[in-house]
Amino acid sequence: MSFYLRALRYGIIRLVSLTRFSLPILVTLSLTLATVMTAVAISSNVLFQPLPDIKNEHTLYNVAISKKLNDKMKLPILGSNLFLHLKAHYASQGQWAYFKPSAQSITVAEQNYAVTQFDAFQGTEQILGTQLVLGENSQTSASIKERVWISETLWRQVFSGDPEVVGKQLNLDAQPYLIQGVLQDFTSNSYGDKHGRQQIWRFDDLSTPIATNMPDAIRNNETFFLLQSTLPALDTNQLIAVAEQGIAEDDFLNKFPAPTTATVKLYRDHLVGKNKVMILLLLSAFVGLLLMACSNLINVFIAHYQGRHKEFAISKSLGANKLKLINQIFIESAPLFISAGVLGLLGAAWIIKLLPIIFNKEFPLLHSISVNQTTYLFAIISLLLMNLLFSLLCFFHLPLKHLNQALQGSGKGVAKSGSSRLQKGLFVVQLCIASTLLVSLAMISHQSYQTLYPNLGYQLKNTLLMTVKLKQDGAQQTSNELRSEKSAQTQQRAQDLSNHLQQNLTQLEILQGRGEPLGLTNIFHFSKHPVTQADLSYQSSQLTPDFLSAFDIPLIAGRNISEQEWQDKAKVMLINENLAQLLSPDEPIESLLNTEFEKAKIIGIVGNTFNLMTRNKLQAISYQHLNYQTQQEIKLLMQLPAGEAFATQTLQQLALAFDPNIDQVEMRTLNEYWNATTADTRMLFYFTNLLTLLTLALAAIGMAGLATSLTEQKRFELAIRMATGASRNQLLRLVLAQASWLLFSGLCAGVIFATLVYTSLQPKIASLPAFDLMPIILIDLLLIIIVLIATLWPAKRIINRAPMQALREL
Repeated sequence: MSFYLRALRYGIIRLVSLTRFSLPILVTLSLTLATVMTAVAISSNVLFQPLPDIKNEHTLYNVAISKKLNDKMKLPILGSNLFLHLKAHYASQGQWAYFKPSAQSITVAEQNYAVTQFDAFQGTEQILGTQLVLGENSQTSASIKERVWISETLWRQVFSGDPEVVGKQLNLDAQPYLIQGVLQDFTSNSYGDKHGRQQIWRFDDLSTPIATNMPDAIRNNETFFLLQSTLPALDTNQLIAVAEQGIAEDDFLNKFPAPTTATVKLYRDHLVGKNKVMILLLLSAFVGLLLMACSNLINVFIAHYQGRHKEFAISKSLGANKLKLINQIFIESAPLFISAGVLGLLGAAWIIKLLPIIFNKEFPLLHSISVNQTTYLFAIISLLLMNLLFSLLCFFHLPLKHLNQALQGSGKGVAKSGSSRLQKGLFVVQLCIASTLLVSLAMISHQSYQTLYPNLGYQLKNTLLMTVKLKQDGAQQTSNELRSEKSAQTQQRAQDLSNHLQQNLTQLEILQGRGEPLGLTNIFHFSKHPVTQADLSYQSSQLTPDFLSAFDIPLIAGRNISEQEWQDKAKVMLINENLAQLLSPDEPIESLLNTEFEKAKIIGIVGNTFNLMTRNKLQAISYQHLNYQTQQEIKLLMQLPAGEAFATQTLQQLALAFDPNIDQVEMRTLNEYWNATTADTRMLFYFTNLLTLLTLALAAIGMAGLATSLTEQKRFELAIRMATGASRNQLLRLVLAQASWLLFSGLCAGVIFATLVYTSLQPKIASLPAFDLMPIILIDLLLIIIVLIATLWPAKRIINRAPMQALREL
């Protein structure tokens, strides 16, 4: 027992006394373990652990129905009437429900609180399995109109856990609501933890179906149609036919000739969605980094124990068997691996705390991610396996076959080169892993960069979009004449507000319309080609005389709309190059000038632009006079010179004081809209760059260390050759020739492996960009430079010394 205690004691002392050996291993291993265990924690919690607040998740399905406009865009056809139609048709299939999360704010005792609001069908909380804490559920409640249910966290934080909270009042959308109950926090939704667990629920029994030509609150991308059923999943073809029957003839959706699509997925699969692929790729990348780190550290371990080969030779000569010597190495290394594991777990816990910042609190199930039992088990098993592997490799690379030679040898020449075959194998393995990771990361990073910094075709400038929400009178305008009258009143109110702001803030330049190049207010159109009658889809944006100059959009041919034409609402339009090429593929685009399209005269052609609706894909766009002001809101665009800040508080005060019918004022610059929309891509870009640098650093350190070690093993040979008259150039050529074969074989294996892995994954993962040889070429050139420097540096240090001096230093 004392033998193993001495080994353990030596391992503990070595942590402190031999920092040159222990510190690099501790830092490298703990950092890579932290990243891997973070990925394990994310994958185990998000992909495999039961949803924390869903009852019977294996029977809960999400039903999605939409119009497929193109490969990247779908228009949801979820709506109140369609929901009721599906609920009635599939009544025997199970229970139906829906909920729609959204960001909202409430007022309690004149204090505003940010919350997540859930608009849901009556009884949805029972289908989900959300437990009732206080009050009545929505099914048994005598009334659900003007009633809300609050989450347990909101109850405790805002109402101090008051047991008499039922019946108290809060304000939502400037309307009073009575609290009918307290529900368990519901966090298993796609909205993530954007506003923590402060939530409110509003329920509707849909007893009054909404007219098909009126806005529908649940016709929204973020609405979840739920079906709880123990029967086999719905047939999608039949579901499409049933859904199309449920769309009324006068519904605007019938204007879209696009095909109807439907998906039925388990709620969990729909919730995780594309994040599942990202999580698995993240886990694979981090495991690759861990393998690279292990490849680096194996060389350090072997070199350390080869330096102690006489000690192990003495132990063997005194009767120690192989198992005892392997156990000695294993126990000596245990404190080092345990320390790295503890630091790795602490690092993983710290990284997990940063996930809300990294993912902007919009990652599903973000709250449930923690260092759990799976993470601990993975850490223990991986550390045991690494320690065992390192111990075996170190032992079998000790020169113990011939004890006399081991006890008397100087450690030079052949005796010290026993590990060269393993080092060469590790060199090739590292090149394969590094090439695969770097190629994938470089392509994703390049695609993200192109998405973040495209040639938009315009300048956003210092532009602010003000959205003014008007108070609703509660009456739905069912008559076309009444709606037209209401819209005209809103337009006049918008013009009066614009004049009011311009008079009070003379430095502002308020634009004539609300059309902007980001496509926030664009309208989709589906039509027929005027000649071929083929389906034609395009967007339309509002055109005003100052639109092109306000955003520096180039006019390629023709002319802009005149002030008089705009005032007269003349039937004229501008089109972009893309739409012009669709309309006239065989003729010059200038031939379209003064021709008619969609009952409007084409007077000009502008350059192509990218917008937020299509991101990095060009879209056909027309620009014409459109009535964009609705009954419920006013949108105003205003500009300031570059570098000047908008006085948003003053603007809000002026707008609210101008008209008592104004309820809320929201303001964001176009740059803020762009940054918010591209936040996920920007984070992916930064993350892939960071991961690329980490991979490159590990690859550079590992391959440089291996190349240096292989060259150092030839020190004795190089010194002998120098002493026997070999020139410096001859020795450098010898070192380069030997290194070149290893480098060439490693790069070839790396390129082949990276190409096979990437090309096999790319068709299965839509988010991966198309394969490109350029990143492989650039990465290989960089790796060649690193390896050559690492090979030539120690060789030149030996060669530049005098032959006898080099021999004496060995």
